[in-house]
Amino acid sequence: MVKVRADLHFHPSFKGKGQNPLLTEPKIPSLNDIVERINQRGLGLLAITSYSPARGNDQRWAEYMKERIKHPNKITRISDQGFLLESTQSGLQTCVIHGQELKTDKADINVLFAERKIPIDSKERFEYTIFKAKDSGENVIITLPHPSRKSKLTILDIKSLCSSGLIDAVESYDAMDTLKHNQITSTLSKNLEVPGIAVSDGHRLEDMGRSYTQFELPLEVLRDYRKLSKAIKEAIRTNNFERKEKPCSLTSRLL
Repeated sequence: MVKVRADLHFHPSFKGKGQNPLLTEPKIPSLNDIVERINQRGLGLLAITSYSPARGNDQRWAEYMKERIKHPNKITRISDQGFLLESTQSGLQTCVIHGQELKTDKADINVLFAERKIPIDSKERFEYTIFKAKDSGENVIITLPHPSRKSKLTILDIKSLCSSGLIDAVESYDAMDTLKHNQITSTLSKNLEVPGIAVSDGHRLEDMGRSYTQFELPLEVLRDYRKLSKAIKEAIRTNNFERKEKPCSLTSRLL
């Protein structure tokens, strides 16, 4: 068993509609840029998250899947939605997966380990999307941050979603959000007895892994996409993880 640092929500400058250009890198980082930062942060799992307009066909992800890694790293493709990076210099193994952040009328839904394209209706209704997201793969992890500012979801709604198995976790700590908001989501997670994970939600390389969730997993599951998804899902279900909470820089959060 090894301790795996996981940043399950990171946007490497995927520009969404209306997104502040100052929030992103001057250029979309290459896979080699990302690998260098992964090695610095010691991450074992990274979700490169695209916004829902990508509709599961994100061109940049396709380009990442084709990029070659410079020595001393190598890449092993483990599925259409993920690959394993191995540093021959540090010995670090990191699984990089494609995640999707689905924007809906009630809340954002973050989906990991989806094995099929997630259909989104024209109105992006929450009720429709949450069912389609859960149905997109046998092993899907969905995180639902509590939208405390203008939430259309009640606490009873969230409790019902958790008890019915439609969501597996909430983001109880978002490194890009405020201390007050993180206190609200952390308290909510505890009160509802719903697993709460920590993520960076970063948009710049310096934000990657600022906050992360640490799992203890068999090393070999990093090489098998389905085994990894099941292992993460089970660890979250049984609260067998630790949150490492650290905010992103004020520069990133205020832009």
